[in-house]
Amino acid sequence: MTRFPPDLTLAEGRADSPTGWNEDTPPPGASFGPPAAPPVRAGITVNAAVDSATVRGNRVWDHRDEQSQTHAFWITPDGSCVSCRIEDNDFAGNAVGPVRLDTPPVGGRWDRNHHDEN
Repeated sequence: MTRFPPDLTLAEGRADSPTGWNEDTPPPGASFGPPAAPPVRAGITVNAAVDSATVRGNRVWDHRDEQSQTHAFWITPDGSCVSCRIEDNDFAGNAVGPVRLDTPPVGGRWDRNHHDEN
């Protein structure tokens, strides 16, 4: 966690609200930090019904030392991919794997996608 410097103060309000915070204003010197990252972090996420979409020619890889993406392409349990064309994408180098399919695609075409798994 990070601490506010002693000379840093919080804004008292914002234009559309009497306060700048959704909850109580934290006291001076309070710890703060971003929320933890979700367990699955994909470069492209399908989280709704998608029909006849084309995803072509994208570099969706994570070659950093500390990888931030678990997968290149993910269809969530709430998503669907019907008659989609997923072609010529670079899905190599993600922390867990190139694709995660919680909902399998129906029809369409998956072709010439580069990845680093068998």
